[in-house]
Amino acid sequence: MGGYGKANIMEKKGLDLLTEEGRILLKNLYSFSESTLLALTLVGECFNQFIEGQVAKANVIKNRVRYWRKSYQEIILQCNDEGVFQFTCWKDKGEWLFDIWKGTIILNEYEKGILRQIFYIAEGICGNRILSNVKRSDHYHTNWVRPWWGIKMKKIVTIGDHVFLESDRVR
Repeated sequence: MGGYGKANIMEKKGLDLLTEEGRILLKNLYSFSESTLLALTLVGECFNQFIEGQVAKANVIKNRVRYWRKSYQEIILQCNDEGVFQFTCWKDKGEWLFDIWKGTIILNEYEKGILRQIFYIAEGICGNRILSNVKRSDHYHTNWVRPWWGIKMKKIVTIGDHVFLESDRVR
């Protein structure tokens, strides 16, 4: 497992692939509210999914915060020693997410509605106003893969094309 500290994350090898703007984003992420950071992560992880999947992924992150006793920043921005983020959207789409936040990407009305929906979900999850639809799940993956890390985990539910799992850490 990689470290959780801000300095540790900024020193990871994989981050040298980011542009200067991407590095600025990563530094600024620690000043974002929990709900904003969660919302941007959901935009990257599940913008194209139905609301049930968006709520499910938000609840997985909330479960990690609760049961792993870490902050939203520590969970969302966690990366391993090679600089690979826990949530791939921060590696693959980090600069796109920064552009969404800055408002430099033009969204159509449908996309603006999804964005509002995701921010509403994030605020509801962080404010304990949305119930969990994944129980104590703290992991998920698409249903067409079988990752090595999920072999010993308990399957809780399938929502859309994702399987939600419970690890030993929450039992």
